[in-house]
Parts: sequence; structure tokens; C-alpha cells
Amino acid sequence: MRKIITILLIMAISSFSFVYAQENYSINNNNEESFENHIEASGKLEQNIMGKEEENKTIEQDEKANATEMNEVQKEDKLVDQTKGNNSNGTELNKKSVQANKEKTINVKTEKKKESSSTKPNNSTKENTAVQVKEESKKVDGSPKIDTSNANSGSFKAKYLSDIKLKVMVVKGSDRYTYDLKGDNSYQSFPLQLGDGLYKISIMENIGGNEYKYVLTKEVEVKSSNPNAKYLTSVQMINWNNSMAAIKKAKSLTKGLSDQKKIDKIYNYIVNNIRYDSSITKLPSGYIPNINTTYSSKKGICYDFASLFAAMLRSVGVPTKLIKGESSNVEGYHAWNEVYINGKWRIVDTSYDSQLKAGGYSISKYKSSKEYFKSKQY
Repeated sequence: MRKIITILLIMAISSFSFVYAQENYSINNNNEESFENHIEASGKLEQNIMGKEEENKTIEQDEKANATEMNEVQKEDKLVDQTKGNNSNGTELNKKSVQANKEKTINVKTEKKKESSSTKPNNSTKENTAVQVKEESKKVDGSPKIDTSNANSGSFKAKYLSDIKLKVMVVKGSDRYTYDLKGDNSYQSFPLQLGDGLYKISIMENIGGNEYKYVLTKEVEVKSSNPNAKYLTSVQMINWNNSMAAIKKAKSLTKGLSDQKKIDKIYNYIVNNIRYDSSITKLPSGYIPNINTTYSSKKGICYDFASLFAAMLRSVGVPTKLIKGESSNVEGYHAWNEVYINGKWRIVDTSYDSQLKAGGYSISKYKSSKEYFKSKQY
């Protein structure tokens, strides 16, 4: 009986030991699996962080932070190794502690990355700063200016940057001429056509209604070696240069000809090819002829005819005036020309002759001074 009891007792103890061993292994196995999962997850997270660091080209401080993190992980690994064999509650506690330490390390590293990125130079800011500096260095000087370096040849230049209506006034003795000035800060040329002597030139700015204030005044003494040089220049209402189609045409028409023949050729060209634009009944304030427009459109009013005729003749060396006043041949204010030929000034009215020609009437180039009454000349 005792033998039977003894055998049963031995079998019970063996069974209990086997079950305990199985349970203990299961716990340890779970610990190993939990730790491996934690290390694997930490490794993946670490790889992602390192990938981002490489992508964003973090600075040397991040590398030091990585070294610190590895030391902390190694310490944590040792701590985990020491927890092997503990019960499930202790294992779960250690696992949470490791995860908390890992998250803390990652948060510190993220903050360092933010600080590092904030201290990196911003290319966009650099470019904007460079543009601003460049713009500052190229600031436009919009102050009023009067250039009289060409005064002895019969003209001067003026400019001013302003969005207010501007005028240029030229005074010599009792004679006074006023011109509109564009406030775009570009030089515009004006004539000094009143002969030798002292001129007073002013830039004026509108202060309301018809009132103006002086913003700049300059005096210049004109002493010209050629009294007709002033009637060869380009000025505001007779604005030309050699690149213009009308000027190229003038040169091609008159190449190798005498002054008289040049006048004949250009006069005939304008009278036969430019027609009077009777649809224009009123001009805008400050109207200035544009010879390119007149030449290309083949039409214009008397002011346009006179400007084109003067520009084409001046460009080929024939002194020519633009005159404003009245004529017994037309109604209202009128514009025509005077050309210098054979030592004297002769009157030519291309707009009037163009209309006569179009109506089938005979024309004569030079007009009688008894029919024309001058008020301004340019």
C-alpha cells in the first residue's frame, strides 16, 4: 500500500514539475517575444528617424544625439536582460519603462532637429534680401533736372518724376513759351529758338486749377556760332531720330541732292501721300504730333503735317521751322512751316496743299507772307 502511495506521490510531483516548467518557459518565451518585438519596433523607428536625418541633412549635433541615444538603448537592453525570469507583471512594467525612455529620447532628438532646421540659412530669404539690396542700389533719382549742355545748338533737356501735371517755361526778354512735361523721369528736348542771349528755364508743378509752383529754375546764356543750327535739332513737337521709317524715307528720297531739290522731293512726297484727317475736330490737351504715326497712317491734321515735314527736312540738313498762327486760307488756329533756302525763309503749307491737290486744284509750294500771321515758332 505504501508502495502504491509512494508511486502515486512521485508521479504527482513529476507532473507538477513538468507543468511548472512548461508554464515557466511560456512566461520566459513571452518575455523574449515581447522584448524582440520591442527591439524590432524600436529598430524600425530608429531606421525611420535615421532616414529622415539623412534626407534633411542634419548637422553634427544630431550625430552626437544618436550616440547618446545608443548608449541609453544599451543601458535599457541591460535592464531588460536583468528582468528575464520575472513574472508577467514585472515584465509589462519594464516594457513600459523602456518604451517611455525611447519616446523621451526621440522627443529630445526631434526638438534638436527643429532647432537645427531653424538655424539653417533660408535660401528664399537670402534671395529676397539680395533683390532688396539690388533694388535699393538702383533707386531712381526722380528729382527735377535741366540739362543745358546743348544750349548753343538751340535746345535743352528737362525731366522730373511726378504724377502731378508739369510744365516747362522758357523766358527770354518779353517772350514766353510753355510746354507740357511728362512726369516719367525721361529727358525731353525743347527749343531755345529766340536767338542769342539770356534764357530763364523753369520746371513747374501744378498746385490746383491753372496755378503752378516753380520746382527748379536755371538760367543759361546762349551764344550760337550757327543761328540756324536750332532748326536742325530734334525737339518735343518735332521728335525724330535716324532709326525712324519716315527719316529713312527722307534720306532715300534726297540722297545726293541740293537743298532746293531736297525740299521739292519731300514736299511732293507729303502732299501726294498724306491726306488731311477731317474726322478730327478736337485735340486733347497737350497734344504732341508723332511723326511715326503720321507717316504710317498716311493721315493727320495741320500740326501733324508741319511736324513731319520739319522732321524729314531737318534730318537731311535743311533748316526748317514749325510755325503756329493764323492764315487767311484756313479757318481757326493753324500750323505750317518755314524753310531756309537761298539765304531766306520761305513759307510752305503742306496740309493746305494736300487738300487742294485732293480736290483737283493747282498748288504752289511757297506762300505769301501776307496770307500767314505767325504767333509762335519752333
